[in-house]
This record gives sequence, C-alpha cells and structure tokens, in this order.
Amino acid sequence: LQKFVFPAARVLVFVAHPREFCPRKSRRLRDGLAADLLLQLPPRNIAFMNDACRQEHFERLGSNLNQCVVAPLPVDVSRFTSIPIGPKVPGRVVSVGRLTRFKSYQRNVLPVIAKLRWQGMPIELHFHGDGAEERNLRGLVCRYDLEKHVYFHGPVPYSALPEVFHSA
Repeated sequence: LQKFVFPAARVLVFVAHPREFCPRKSRRLRDGLAADLLLQLPPRNIAFMNDACRQEHFERLGSNLNQCVVAPLPVDVSRFTSIPIGPKVPGRVVSVGRLTRFKSYQRNVLPVIAKLRWQGMPIELHFHGDGAEERNLRGLVCRYDLEKHVYFHGPVPYSALPEVFHSA
C-alpha cells in the first residue's frame, strides 16, 4: 500500500479491524496510547479496510477521519467466480481465518453447533486457520463434547480456498 498508494508517507497505518485502535475499558496505559498515536498522524497516512471500519473509529475516538483513505484488502475475487456448483456436504460449516479472540463468532458458534447436534441435526464445523485462540477454542470444543464434530485444519493456502468454500 505504501509503495503504490502513499509513496510520500514515511509512516503508514493500515486499520483492518473495526476497533483496532479504540481504547478498551482498562487502566492499562498502552490501551489508550495506540489511539493517541493514531490521532497524531496526518489523515493521508491512515488507511482503513472499509468505510464501516473508518466509521467505527470515528464514533469511538471522536475524531473526523473522513480524509483517511479506504483501501480494501487485496483479495482476487475472480478466483471465486468459477467455483463449481454441485453437491455439498450437508451440515458442513467452514470458518476460514486467524483464530483470534477478536473474532468472537469462533467461540459463539460452538454452543450453537452443540445445541443443533443435541436437536438431532448432523452438523460439523471445520476451522481453517491458526492463531492464539486455538487452545481456548479446543477447550470449548471439549466442554461442549464436540470432539467428533469440530475439526481444526490449520492454515489453508489461498489457492485452496475455492475448494474449502465449495465443501460447505
């Protein structure tokens, strides 16, 4: 991004999550420092992944960020337009991405899977990715007795994403 969009910027901050630089309710000094540092940068040195991310920071930080650039993540969507339509694996749910506490759906989906299984639905969940939250997720899988229905596959190569998505 810096090379092609912001060639004059010495420092470039790319904000990819809605609350990346928003202070948490905490007494830790570092929680407020990140927001303070962000607001010290000129808007031309800040890029947001999307408008919603920029808006969330505006609402939480109270600073006008409209001059900041929106630069979507570079995903080649043309690779996914030719995914063959065919039989799917009934009841298969896939999750692709870093396993991180920020993505609360990764934790929240587990009791839903457990309840659906308890109601007789043949459903399974496949996590594709790795990260710091994996250990906690595995603990929740055991807590909900889902060891035979939730699978951790590790990182998936970008080239294999169409096949992963097609399997769901």
